[in-house]
Amino acid sequence: MKRSAIAALVLAATVTILSACAGAPPTAEETPSIAMPSSVADRTYRGMPESNEPFSETPRIIWIERNKTFALTLFGSSSCPSIPTSITTDADNAITIHFEQSSNDPCTADMAATTYEFTVPSGSGATPLTVTLDYAPEGGTYPMILE
Repeated sequence: MKRSAIAALVLAATVTILSACAGAPPTAEETPSIAMPSSVADRTYRGMPESNEPFSETPRIIWIERNKTFALTLFGSSSCPSIPTSITTDADNAITIHFEQSSNDPCTADMAATTYEFTVPSGSGATPLTVTLDYAPEGGTYPMILE
């Protein structure tokens, strides 16, 4: 019985010492956070809008309401979709949507559709409308035409 009591005391002392060394968990102010860029899309959802276009894993764009709203579908990691951070009017028939990478990390290695819906910026909307996708920080662009 004496051995059991001594073993229990040693175990309790060890746990107390180890927990004292661990310190308190970090507070919200001490925990580093990565800011997620803000989206300028009116609506974002997984999947694709209904249309009669055949499926492909290339970006696709369709009018929701001609010359007013459109949907853009991109394919990539479902946990780290690109984020549209700004839209600029280049001409009455041309706009550019600037994208940044999600700050989620790590990303899943899957291929999923993410759709963004946008209102055409004032000062543009003539058809055909050229919509250029600009990917930061890589700087690659991808022009698309809305007829």
